[in-house]
Amino acid sequence: MNYKIGEVSKMFNISKEMLRYYEKKGVLHPKRIDENNYRVYDEMDIFLLFEIVQYQAMNFHVADIAEMLSNKYMENYAEYLNTYERRLRKEIAYKMILERHIHELAQRAQTARYNIGQYYFRQINNFQLISICHSQHEQYSRITFDHETSQILNSNNHMAFAESLCLFKEN
Repeated sequence: MNYKIGEVSKMFNISKEMLRYYEKKGVLHPKRIDENNYRVYDEMDIFLLFEIVQYQAMNFHVADIAEMLSNKYMENYAEYLNTYERRLRKEIAYKMILERHIHELAQRAQTARYNIGQYYFRQINNFQLISICHSQHEQYSRITFDHETSQILNSNNHMAFAESLCLFKEN
């Protein structure tokens, strides 16, 4: 049985434009009626659309879906899912660190307003300290990043959150 674009649109609660977009991106391949060039979708197109909607619900990009469906789909299915899972885990880890960092900044801001003009001492966890300038009294040296610091801050392997702090010499 063949379905027209409007029927498929209603069936999946997807706009006709979205169906055309899937076709344009090479994810969906409806047939065309010769006499009027209308799109028609058969049962396999419907089953494929179920897959596409499922992957969209999992936040797969349309380009990734197109690649996955075009390259020996069943042979590479597990590999695509594992790759996506690794990317998702990395994103989740980043978001968890970001959430903790934002919570910390909010707590610090809440406390700081009561300590304006006073010193605030706090024990902090060990992090990699990157010095970008030095000061003596009210004079600051020029802000500089050496090559190593620049690589650390711009690397995809690190999650850099900049925080300002003062380190006091023991004397």
